[in-house]
Parts: sequence; structure tokens; C-alpha cells
Amino acid sequence: MVDQTIEESAPKEERVEISSKESCKEKDKEKEPIEYNPRWDGYTLILFSSLLNFAAISAVPTDERKEYWIMSMAFGTTTFTLALLILVQDRLQLFVGIFHYTKARDGYLEGYCLAVSVIWWFVGVGYITKPGGIAYVASNIYYSAWVSLVSCVYTLNGWSTEKDILSIAEMTNISTTLRSWYLHFLSACVVFGSSVHLHSLLYSFDEIQDTSFGVAIGFVSLFFSLFFILVHYNFFPLEEGGWTELFSSLFLILIWIIGVAILTADGGIAATMEGNQCYRDPTAIEKENCTIILYLTDTSGADSRFEVACEQLPRQVPGSNLYFACWFCLLSAFNVALRWKAAQAMNFARAREEQELKELANKGEDGSSDGNDDVGNVQDDELNDMG
Repeated sequence: MVDQTIEESAPKEERVEISSKESCKEKDKEKEPIEYNPRWDGYTLILFSSLLNFAAISAVPTDERKEYWIMSMAFGTTTFTLALLILVQDRLQLFVGIFHYTKARDGYLEGYCLAVSVIWWFVGVGYITKPGGIAYVASNIYYSAWVSLVSCVYTLNGWSTEKDILSIAEMTNISTTLRSWYLHFLSACVVFGSSVHLHSLLYSFDEIQDTSFGVAIGFVSLFFSLFFILVHYNFFPLEEGGWTELFSSLFLILIWIIGVAILTADGGIAATMEGNQCYRDPTAIEKENCTIILYLTDTSGADSRFEVACEQLPRQVPGSNLYFACWFCLLSAFNVALRWKAAQAMNFARAREEQELKELANKGEDGSSDGNDDVGNVQDDELNDMG
């Protein structure tokens, strides 16, 4: 009887041990660390910059900016709502069993959303900061729009780097001058586009000398920068870091020293970021027979009436991106010239390495052929001895 009770109690103890192990495993699963979105910092930047953007725009009186107010508000509110929903789900882990943003479609849904956000803010920056746009009413609108775009690009770059698809570093680390060419290209795009827009606004006022110059210099910079970007990707049979790149950068430095001096001079189209116009659309005022009546009161209380022609008044120029874009073009051209020597040294090191590899390969081939000749001679000697 004693032996039988021992045999019956043994499997019960084993069952208790198995059940306790299973419960421990379940507890360990419950205690596993939560995988938060590694790009939370980028989404936080998008959240706050978008909030600042539409909050600053909402403070602008709508009766003065009706045609700009609604459309400008749409850019910030959209990305603010998207970033808020993403961060709330990520931090609180809400409904992750039903829908997980970072894991949906193997994580590619996040990439699609970020790519759309980048395109969305490219359009938004172009609309909000266009010449005479609403961005020049308050500096917070201007800077928050650019920060929102940069935040979206930064977050998308982090996602693509994690997925090993393509990153900004991989695109620009081919040579030491490629990043400067990209910066010059983007700045030239802004100069060219803003100058074309200002040319259309100021055409009726016959004040288009510097806008025409801005269009021309922007196009020249676009051509040179795009050409050398394609050279770095081997679209053209020209070696990067050569003398052509150096002389091109020196030429761009020369024209942009002249360009900055002309465009940012007093009364120029790029004198300030905010501009000095007090009305929204400069084409709304007729130039023909335009006069402004001034009333002056002297110390005795007598009023004097003066009529001043509009042509004699200071030039009214809308705000634009031209001020910063012109300086970025000049500084990026300087940077290409400064980094040219490093690019030339890198090309020399590559050529030296390729030459050494060729020499080693040739030595290996010569050694193998010499070895075969020695083996053949030994075999001939053995045959002669046997004969």
C-alpha cells in the first residue's frame, strides 16, 4: 500500500512542476520590454513644429488673409494630427493588437506615411513661404514651416536607414564635395523659383532688372550643380575632384559674390527676408497716375497738403526666401572649393590602391606560370634519367 501511494503522488508532483513552469513562462512573456518606435524624436519634432505653425497662422486675422488662411492652416493641422496619433499609440500601446503602426505591412506603411508627409510639406513650404506669402507676417510661421519639412525628412531618413533601403549618408558620402553640390542645387532651386515669382509680381512696375538677374544666376547654378551631381554618379565620363570641378566652383563663387552684392543691396529683392511691402498683392495698385497725398501740421497748427508720385516712394518688395538662399549658394560654392583638395587626395589614394591591386594580380599570374614551368622541367629531367 505504501509503494502504491508513492507511485500515485509522483505524477501529481510532476504535473505541479509543469504547470508552475508554464505560468512562469507566461509571466516572462508579459514582462517582455515594449518595443517603442525608435523614431519618436522625429515624430515629436513634427508634432511641435506643426503645432507652432498652425497656431501662429490662426492668430493672423482672417479678414485680411482669407485666400491664404485656410490653405496654410491645412498643412500644419494634418501632420500635427498624424504625429499625435502615432505618439499616443506608441507611448500608451493602444490597440496594438488590432493595428500596430510600426509593424503594419512589415513596417512599410510607416515609410509610405513619412514619404507622403515629406511631399506634403514640400508643397506647404512652397505655398506658405512664396514671395508675399503668409510666412512673412510672423517669423514663427516662416521658421516652423521649414522645421516641419526638415523634421519629416529626418524621420523618413531614419526609417529608410533602418530598412537598409537608401539614406542621405549613402547618397552624399560618395565624395567630399557631393554634399556641398546638393546644398548648392537646392538653394539654387529656391533662388530660381522665387525670382521667377517676383518677376511676375513686379513686372507691371518695371522693376525687374534684379529679378531677371536672379532668374539667370539661379539657372546657371542649377545647371552646374546638377551636372556635377550626375558626374559623381558616373552619368558623365568626368572624374570628380578634377580641375574642371575646381574652376567651376571658382566661377560660381565669383558670380555669387556679385549676385549677393546686387540682390541683397538696399532696395533689392533679397535685402531682407520679410520685405518692406505693406500690401498683399503689388499688382493690385495701378501705377499710372499714382500719387499719395500727405498732410503735415506745423507748430502753429496749420495744415499743409503735399502730393507725392508713387515712383518717388521707396520700392515695395514682398518678403521671400531669397535672402537665405543667396547666402547658401555662395557658402556652398565656397565649401566645394575648400573640399576640392580633399576630393583630389581621395581620388589619388583610390588610383594608388587600384594600381597596387593590379601589380599584385600580375605578380600572382607570373608566379603561377613560373611554378608550372618548374614542374614541367622536373618531369622532363625524370624522364631523361629513366631513359
